[in-house]
Amino acid sequence: MSSTNKPYDLADIFEWDVRNWSHALKFWHRQSQKIGADRTGLRALELGARGGGLSVMLAGMGIKTTCTDLKNPETTAGPLHKKYNLEDLIDYQACDITDIDAESGSFDIVVFKSVLGDLGDLDRQQQSVKEIYRVMKKGGELWFAENLKGSKVHQVLRSKFIPWAGRWRYLEAKELNRLLSDSGFERILHEEYGYFGAFGRKENQRNLLALIDKIVMPVIPDHMRYIYFGLAVK
Repeated sequence: MSSTNKPYDLADIFEWDVRNWSHALKFWHRQSQKIGADRTGLRALELGARGGGLSVMLAGMGIKTTCTDLKNPETTAGPLHKKYNLEDLIDYQACDITDIDAESGSFDIVVFKSVLGDLGDLDRQQQSVKEIYRVMKKGGELWFAENLKGSKVHQVLRSKFIPWAGRWRYLEAKELNRLLSDSGFERILHEEYGYFGAFGRKENQRNLLALIDKIVMPVIPDHMRYIYFGLAVK
């Protein structure tokens, strides 16, 4: 039998820069109308799963979840799901986010982290958000966390030290809001977070810098922050 509401390690969910990115989890739980006492029959979709951490979060609440990536992620994500005894709540599928192999109105919750930037261009980002909207049920919720363009310092340091920065299309918050609203989402709730955490080269450095971020967030302008997490309702 699967476990529900079982405690899990945040590092298993978010994988890197955990202290800063895990603020998304608190935000989703605070804003969601879908995860009350009765979750019977809810269906969820994780996109760009890699290690499948977000599927642990959803299945851990008793929600049947489809875990997807461009290549079927069962080999990479399955061991983590077995660790939490969630195998019977999770199935696996290869999925191109620009052309999702699912019927319209299939899912109550769709979730992803750091996916849109990797698509590389605006047209693919637009198509992906439209596809997400299509496969969601009316009243369904999109939970997401995405890398923002951030400050000039972020942009310069990424170009020097992040190997994939040249192909990654970082979004601004207002641009991401527009993608969501143009695709039909009626209610978009979001926050921007983090400044120094992005500069850590190792996780222990990022953990320390995240403590500084917690202190300085009130004085860091939104447009200079590097994480956008939100919840959008169809």
